[in-house]
Amino acid sequence: MYPFFAKYLLYYPIQVFRGEKVGQYLKEVREFNHLSRSEMDKTQWDKLTSLLNCVYHNNRYYRKLFEDHNLHPDHIRSWEDFRKVPFLTKGIIRERGEVMLSSEKRRLDYRKTSGSTGMPLTFVKDRVALAYMNAVMHDVYSWHGIDIGDRCCRIWAIPKGTKKRLSISLRDRLQNRRRLNSFDVSDASSLEFFHNMLRFHPRFMMGVPSYITEFAKRVRNASLNPADIGLRVIISTGEILYPAQKELMEKSFDCPIANEYGTTECGIVAFACREGGMHLMTHNLVVEVIDPETGALVEPGKPGEIVITELHGFHMPFIRYRLGDTVTVSSRPCHCGLQSPCLEHIEGRLEDMIQTPDGRKVAGGMLYYTLTEGIQQFKAIQRAVDRLEVFIVKGPSFSDAWLAGVRRQWRDYLGEAMKIDFRFVDHIPADRSGKMRYFVPEFDPDYIESSAKKSPNP
Repeated sequence: MYPFFAKYLLYYPIQVFRGEKVGQYLKEVREFNHLSRSEMDKTQWDKLTSLLNCVYHNNRYYRKLFEDHNLHPDHIRSWEDFRKVPFLTKGIIRERGEVMLSSEKRRLDYRKTSGSTGMPLTFVKDRVALAYMNAVMHDVYSWHGIDIGDRCCRIWAIPKGTKKRLSISLRDRLQNRRRLNSFDVSDASSLEFFHNMLRFHPRFMMGVPSYITEFAKRVRNASLNPADIGLRVIISTGEILYPAQKELMEKSFDCPIANEYGTTECGIVAFACREGGMHLMTHNLVVEVIDPETGALVEPGKPGEIVITELHGFHMPFIRYRLGDTVTVSSRPCHCGLQSPCLEHIEGRLEDMIQTPDGRKVAGGMLYYTLTEGIQQFKAIQRAVDRLEVFIVKGPSFSDAWLAGVRRQWRDYLGEAMKIDFRFVDHIPADRSGKMRYFVPEFDPDYIESSAKKSPNP
């Protein structure tokens, strides 16, 4: 389909029919991006106070929450006052979701997260929140020359069930995109998708980095060149983008990689500009980074747990929502000139930490940084506090000597008491979400205990 038709004859008419003013909000987002930092902060604060007043008068959950903690929107006059509002967690939403809806009549969509950690989350979005999320998305995509309606190839999950597959196929066609099922990135499916993309001429690719790299490897192993697809940019999302993955994708497709960090619940949280700065979407979100143990704000340049407040989600508000991810906010402005703050580093989920026998915690990302060659896939599972089981699909350059070196590196990180069992397999399936989690902490007393506290009725 021609991009012009996809944009003006399908996308915008559908948004008007749904009551989503994407065009209006897109203009607002772009005007916000030209503001100074102080003007951005004032606009953000005005939106926040409007949200707090609205939910206090229209949402029984937040009304009671405020009253229980002696809070009133009129008395929240600073960021310090705002941080007196209790945190929201996934456990609270699962337990209290039915009473978290505002009384105002709005057109709604019921949605669900992918459940990559094993517990999907069901929630509600009103059309204002959805339209603003889409406006944010289209704005940041335009930073890389992507317009509404441009052809897209996507490597993403396709759920089971004929009805769901037909629905996804229809949406893909209407949005001018084609999809490779991340549950089936095989030699045959990769080559078929590659040849289809040569005919389709997509402008950009979007997907989780583990499967984009897998697709690239399989195309190259067939003596074909992924760069022949002619992509302008690849948007990496859904997983942490590791340097080795970024390098492989850049070399394979001969195009830049734009990193996206977001949530199903509230859309894009941070997105990479052309200079690589991961700009926070402060026109739609208030972002805090806290000490996960004390809840206190941490300084820029220091890691902590990210907490977000969605500024346009009035019907089911996400206020001070703990994402469970560890990030670091940069203390320096980006060279691109945009004044919004940036994330300096994204480490991943707090629970994706390896617990060592001597009581330390090591980021699970360490596994990927050291398993850089000689294998096609891997997945590590911590079975006990002193046992790590690692499944590996060997690559053409695999060697026992190289693996012995990896084992020595891991012992430096994890200690001599950690037992490391390598198991060689032909294939490692994706999670139910269609993503690939490189580390799964089956054993983590702190995580189990905190999950039980947060989610009494999972």
